[in-house]
Amino acid sequence: MKLNKKHIACAIILFSIFTGFLLCQPNTIDKSSYHSEKIKISQKTTISAENIYVNDTVVTALFDQVFIEINTTELSYANYSKVKFQYPGGSSDVFDMEHKTGENFTYTYTPPYYVPNGTTMITFQVYNESGVLINTDPVQTELFIYSNYYAADFPPNYDNEGYLNETLNVKILIDNISAYEPQRNFSYQVSIVNSTDPSLQTTIKYIPGDDIEGFSLFLNESLFTQVNKHYYVKVNLTDEGSGRTEPTYFRFKVLNYNPEILESTLSIPDEIYRTIDFDISINVSDIESAIQDINVSAQLTTPLGQKLGQVEESENPDNNFTLTLNVAKNRPIGQYLLNITAIDPDGGLSSFIHYITILNLSPEIKNFWINGLSPAQQISIFYGDDITFTFDVSDEDSDIEYVTVSLLNENDEWFNTTKLYTPANFEIAIRSIDLVRGTWNVYISVTDSDDSTTSLTSDIGQAPKQIRIVPDALGLIMPWITLIVGLIIGLLMGIALAYKLIKRKPSTQPAKQKPSKKAPSKPQEKAPTQPEEKPKEKMEKPTQKKIKRRL
Repeated sequence: MKLNKKHIACAIILFSIFTGFLLCQPNTIDKSSYHSEKIKISQKTTISAENIYVNDTVVTALFDQVFIEINTTELSYANYSKVKFQYPGGSSDVFDMEHKTGENFTYTYTPPYYVPNGTTMITFQVYNESGVLINTDPVQTELFIYSNYYAADFPPNYDNEGYLNETLNVKILIDNISAYEPQRNFSYQVSIVNSTDPSLQTTIKYIPGDDIEGFSLFLNESLFTQVNKHYYVKVNLTDEGSGRTEPTYFRFKVLNYNPEILESTLSIPDEIYRTIDFDISINVSDIESAIQDINVSAQLTTPLGQKLGQVEESENPDNNFTLTLNVAKNRPIGQYLLNITAIDPDGGLSSFIHYITILNLSPEIKNFWINGLSPAQQISIFYGDDITFTFDVSDEDSDIEYVTVSLLNENDEWFNTTKLYTPANFEIAIRSIDLVRGTWNVYISVTDSDDSTTSLTSDIGQAPKQIRIVPDALGLIMPWITLIVGLIIGLLMGIALAYKLIKRKPSTQPAKQKPSKKAPSKPQEKAPTQPEEKPKEKMEKPTQKKIKRRL
């Protein structure tokens, strides 16, 4: 069997492909191994203990500081970090760490007064730029804290609030750490202050004695001059060995009596209309504040829920406050919500809600005219003439919608017409030919956009109650006059035509000729007149025989 060139070429190509596959395969495995190692490095989720530094592992609350530093080079893309303190009993605190140069984060911690005595566990939370936690397997570091673990309670209700001239019971709870640290001896003193800021702090009252366990605090208005404000029980814990003192503050609040609105004293008008001012009055009192310092306001809310402008009154010399309100034109009628609010200078607030009804002012008919004449005149209308009504009408708190004219005759027959109102050149026209002759009573009514109607059933002032549709005498006889004149003209025309025909007809008598001196001329022969042809009859007559007459 002979091999041709095609077979040799195919064999070379297949051999090249196989050899290339074998040569490339080890490189691929190495590259995959390299990526796997890189992924393993980037997925590290913990900080090694050697990259965590805590300068002290046994401290005393309030008095000792702990410096903490971590290095996050083991974690990729670290952006910020937090430190968490897990206390005995389950409570915890979390604080933001400060970013130093490179991958280092630090925090300086002073255990607060409320830390329980015992071992606290420290862990770290490192996040990338997207806020994703990187070290999902945190390493715990132990910190032992000696703590007085004290607090202030306010029995019996344990409510740290009170009004002026009331008494607060304060109980100080101290777990003295002298038993745990014999080399240290602590004592504490108690006072009442107005602020935790030393630069703004004023001591209101000292509580006598050391290491007291409780006391009663009377909220005297001469000491606590501000109400609705927080004050503080200040406990100064002193290390007698070093003389160092650290304060702790327990907050309580002196409450403010809210102004009192005497709802039974509310006075409002019986009827309230839009566009017309109305007054409301109510009594307000306050225990801590002078009455002239009370601010009283009122606000209306429409039936559609829209709040209107607020009206205020202050510096009232007595307890009675009067406020003037107004509901503008075209506001909806109906039930409005009235909200009365009283505020004292210390922020005490009371409010009172009442409902009032806002009424609609009916439209007003001031005057009207018939064909330009005042209804104070006697008005008669010729039958066939138009009756034109013009009006002077108005509405103070809404828009006029339409005007109606109603006419009633002696037969109790009504004629009504209604037209939408337009302020410019408004009139209503009635054709008298649509009415029966006689007397008609006039009734005018005007309706506004709130469907309130004012009717004028009689007249304005001394105006008549009626108009008369009188017949036109000339108009009544005009058809007869026209008929008679037509007959006369027709008769005259007939006579003239007959006369003209008679005058044209020729005479049957020969005309008499007068004798003339001149020689008679030959008479002219007249052309024989042709007899008129008679119309042919429908049936031919039978032939008649000629009868010869004897001479």
